[in-house]
Amino acid sequence: MNGTSTGASPGLYARYVLLTLLSVYMIHHLDRVAISLLLEPIGREFRLSDSERGLLAGMGYAIPFAIAGIPLGMLIDRVNRVKLLTTLLGVWSGLTALCAAAPSFGWLLAARIGVGAAESGGTPANVSIIADYVPPSRRSAAFGIYYMGPHLGTIVGFAVTGAVATAYGWRAAFMVVGVPGLLLALLV
Repeated sequence: MNGTSTGASPGLYARYVLLTLLSVYMIHHLDRVAISLLLEPIGREFRLSDSERGLLAGMGYAIPFAIAGIPLGMLIDRVNRVKLLTTLLGVWSGLTALCAAAPSFGWLLAARIGVGAAESGGTPANVSIIADYVPPSRRSAAFGIYYMGPHLGTIVGFAVTGAVATAYGWRAAFMVVGVPGLLLALLV
């Protein structure tokens, strides 16, 4: 997805772009589900209070997401959207994978803050890119497909995160959730 067609029909390339961005949106929500499912074992290991657990899964993510969303949204209108999306996807997926190496609550919280900030630019970039590739007469259908991403990411997140955490622990689950986004960044 480099901003130009590769010789394939414009409609076929637009479908490729849409499916790639649907995958990006799935990865975004896969991370959100993962932290929720992993709070119990993380809390046990680091002896976290309920407030600290809530900070990891809630405000530690939501506040940076809200704050970074505005400048990233403005930046998306001024730079190469695909390159910025690739960078953001790499950052949030890399930080998700780095959660696996967290030696402390502070490390994990810092990673979650970074994930929240980076993920805030994902949807504005995706929506803008879809508008670049899909003609107005087909955008409603394209956005309908795109907005399946959170639900598909949640389904996959519950299945994968739970299974991996049960079999190999919470750290392995973060790796399994983070690495696909890094690979997807190469495709984007």
